[in-house]
Amino acid sequence: MSNEIKHIKEMLSSTYEPNVELGCQVGNAYKKEFVQEFNCTPFAMREIYLFLKRYNAIPEGMCFLDIEELKLLSRGITSIPQGICALKKLTKVELWNNKIKTLPESIGKLKNLLKIDIGKNKFSYLPKSIICLKSLKVLFIDNNKITSLPENIGMLENIELFSMDNNQLTYLPKSIGNIKKLREISLKGNKLKDVPIEFGELDKLEKLNIRNNLLTNIPEGIMNLKNYADIDVRGNQINKLSLTPTAKRRLIFIVREEDAFE
Repeated sequence: MSNEIKHIKEMLSSTYEPNVELGCQVGNAYKKEFVQEFNCTPFAMREIYLFLKRYNAIPEGMCFLDIEELKLLSRGITSIPQGICALKKLTKVELWNNKIKTLPESIGKLKNLLKIDIGKNKFSYLPKSIICLKSLKVLFIDNNKITSLPENIGMLENIELFSMDNNQLTYLPKSIGNIKKLREISLKGNKLKDVPIEFGELDKLEKLNIRNNLLTNIPEGIMNLKNYADIDVRGNQINKLSLTPTAKRRLIFIVREEDAFE
């Protein structure tokens, strides 16, 4: 038995059951051995689910696998290896509810990634290399301690859904206006007092949740949105909604009952 297969088998020994679909395509050098050891066919393998009870990190030993989807939810994981860049076929990474503080810079090499969910971890920042993920369509970074986004976050021009709820964001980079395909963005529970004027360039935006921030009025960047959109501004410090006639026709605001249009 190769060391790689032995290592993975040891990881799974406490929880593996024959009816658990490991669902991964392994490298050709190990495929036959992997299939024999885990009694599963390569045709049925698409995703990998590692039920790790004894491990709090993703070991380097798994990085030879040609995994398409990696889901490790609520496992107490504390770190991601640099070797994750070897998983060239990854399209989805879901690491919700762990104890991870950073993503390795090598994540930027995963050019096929379509979705990242790192919600409910311990992140305070995103790696600079994340802007290299040009295929990314969905990004969830909710419930962390992130204080700012990379200034050139707008290079992620294919994102359609971006959720940043319950962080510590105090401002948004101007480049966010370059994410032209953005349809939904959620900023609930941050410390935003304004959004950049470039926000109004999000031509396809359909839904914005910016409730529970520190807004005292509707930012010009929001009033300049060109598409018909639902805007949730509840839980801010807005006394009166002062809108342009164009914004009144185009935007639907979800507000407190006591808020009024001027």
